[in-house]
Amino acid sequence: MLLVSAALYAHVGEKSERSSEAVSSQQESSTGHEQHHQDSSKTEGWDHPENVTADFADFPNLHPLFVHFPVVLLPFAALFQLLGLLYFKREFSGVVLIMVTAGFIGGLVAATFVHPHVGELPAHAQQVYERHDTLATWTLWLSGGAIVLKAGSHFLLHRKRWAEGVVALVLLGAAVTVSMAGHLGSQLAFIEGVGPQGQYLESEGHAH
Repeated sequence: MLLVSAALYAHVGEKSERSSEAVSSQQESSTGHEQHHQDSSKTEGWDHPENVTADFADFPNLHPLFVHFPVVLLPFAALFQLLGLLYFKREFSGVVLIMVTAGFIGGLVAATFVHPHVGELPAHAQQVYERHDTLATWTLWLSGGAIVLKAGSHFLLHRKRWAEGVVALVLLGAAVTVSMAGHLGSQLAFIEGVGPQGQYLESEGHAH
């Protein structure tokens, strides 16, 4: 009888523990669901959440839209310039001049007209932001210089090989700096949290 009673007590106790664990698990799941619902509701920060596609005015800043022009075009301009050195065709030279000019204009717009105005940042984010801006400035100077050199080589020097080599070096420098600036920009957005949903950005209203 003692053995049977002990077995029954253990079984009841185990069942009670399982029941308590199930209730606790349901409570945690419910709490997690509510928290997820609250977090997801916080993401609806734009004016027309019923629309799938947001308007330009719904974005806190248009910097990411324009900054992709130099990020994409300047490395490709450097690649085409190197190909032009190998094949030395006039078509490559014209394409390079167009790409570097478009990349410079996109970078200029991103760095001036739609440059995000940040508020007070954490110390580490501030260091990343300042280095990002420094590399962006270097990118503008190098790409602007590459336009002048490429135009001189293309129209005045008739693509002499030494002149094309100088242009290639400057464009490679611009490709490196814009890649590093883009990497730090991604770090600011996805690691430091600067920019998404207007985080750390000063309010600009709808004037970009």
